[in-house]
Amino acid sequence: MRSNPLLSAGIVMGASAAVLYPQWVWFSDATFPATSSIQPAQAWGLLVFSIMWLHIVAGPFRKQLDALFPNYQRWITISALVVFFGLFAHPLLMLTGFAKLSGGSFFSFFATATFPAWAAVIAWPLFLQYDIARFFKRPLSRARARYWITLLATIPWFLILYHSLALGSHLQTGPLRTLWIFMGLTAATATIYVFAIVPLRRR
Repeated sequence: MRSNPLLSAGIVMGASAAVLYPQWVWFSDATFPATSSIQPAQAWGLLVFSIMWLHIVAGPFRKQLDALFPNYQRWITISALVVFFGLFAHPLLMLTGFAKLSGGSFFSFFATATFPAWAAVIAWPLFLQYDIARFFKRPLSRARARYWITLLATIPWFLILYHSLALGSHLQTGPLRTLWIFMGLTAATATIYVFAIVPLRRR
């Protein structure tokens, strides 16, 4: 693909908006200093979700993005590290905040957790299996193994979509909820294309 400054600028602006707008919504409603660790946990949740969405919807256009952006793979690596850190920061801060508010233990949250909360608990190890697999080149060098490892890291994103729409304090009404639904629809389209249509074409 030939270099296209307008297209490149549009992609960068759209990707930046997808990450920064949810943070702006959170920031405009936040209180400082934070009264609970739940507040920064929310910010981490929004950030990780947005970056993961970018990874998913970029899947069908990986070759084109590599051609447009020489540092695209470096961005993937750096953003994946942010996601990895956020996968620990969000639940740890959330559980600590709930324990402080309820006066219970760190794990008391699980005694009364609803299904949307358990959806995130189920998704967590599925996300981590991909990050663990990245440290082992052999599994990812095999196309079939890479297919299943990546698919198992994509499906839990939809559990988080359900989790966030059901429990997210900033996602019950307003433009951010609409954006999240849009993200869900576009991610579903990209996932079907990458994991169903492309393999069928190759056959």
